[in-house]
Amino acid sequence: MGEWLDSWMDSRSDWRPTSRERARGIVELHIKPQLGRYPLGSLDHRTVQTWAGGLSR
Repeated sequence: MGEWLDSWMDSRSDWRPTSRERARGIVELHIKPQLGRYPLGSLDHRTVQTWAGGLSR
Protein backbone atom coordinates (compact mmCIF):
# COMPACT_ATOMS: atom_id res chain seq x y z
CA MET A 1 0.00 0.00 0.00
CA GLY A 2 2.88 2.36 0.68
CA GLU A 3 3.92 2.47 -2.98
CA TRP A 4 0.32 3.02 -4.07
CA LEU A 5 -0.02 5.96 -1.68
CA ASP A 6 3.11 7.58 -3.08
CA SER A 7 1.89 7.11 -6.64
CA TRP A 8 -1.57 8.44 -5.81
CA MET A 9 -0.23 11.55 -4.10
CA ASP A 10 2.18 12.25 -6.95
CA SER A 11 -0.66 12.00 -9.46
CA ARG A 12 -2.77 14.66 -7.73
CA SER A 13 -2.27 17.71 -9.94
CA ASP A 14 -5.11 19.59 -8.23
CA TRP A 15 -3.25 20.02 -4.93
CA ARG A 16 -1.29 23.12 -4.06
CA PRO A 17 2.27 22.49 -2.84
CA THR A 18 1.32 23.18 0.78
CA SER A 19 -1.59 20.73 0.60
CA ARG A 20 0.68 18.09 -0.95
CA GLU A 21 3.27 18.47 1.80
CA ARG A 22 0.63 18.33 4.54
CA ALA A 23 -0.88 15.17 3.07
CA ARG A 24 2.55 13.59 2.63
CA GLY A 25 3.36 14.31 6.28
CA ILE A 26 0.12 12.70 7.44
CA VAL A 27 0.72 9.65 5.27
CA GLU A 28 4.33 9.24 6.43
CA LEU A 29 3.54 9.77 10.12
CA HIS A 30 0.20 8.03 10.56
CA ILE A 31 -0.64 5.73 7.67
CA LYS A 32 2.52 4.12 6.35
CA PRO A 33 3.95 2.97 9.69
CA GLN A 34 0.88 0.83 10.40
CA LEU A 35 -0.75 0.10 7.05
CA GLY A 36 2.02 0.64 4.52
CA ARG A 37 3.22 -2.96 4.71
CA TYR A 38 -0.13 -4.39 3.64
CA PRO A 39 -0.77 -5.05 -0.03
CA LEU A 40 -3.61 -2.73 -1.02
CA GLY A 41 -5.93 -5.61 -1.94
CA SER A 42 -5.49 -7.28 1.44
CA LEU A 43 -6.77 -4.38 3.55
CA ASP A 44 -10.19 -5.04 4.97
CA HIS A 45 -12.68 -2.96 6.90
CA ARG A 46 -11.74 -4.40 10.28
CA THR A 47 -8.01 -3.69 9.84
CA VAL A 48 -8.64 -0.09 8.80
CA GLN A 49 -11.23 0.41 11.54
CA THR A 50 -8.84 -0.91 14.19
CA TRP A 51 -6.08 1.36 12.90
CA ALA A 52 -8.37 4.41 12.81
CA GLY A 53 -9.61 3.71 16.34
CA GLY A 54 -6.04 3.70 17.59
CA LEU A 55 -5.36 7.17 16.21
CA SER A 56 -7.38 8.83 18.96
CA ARG A 57 -5.29 7.23 21.70
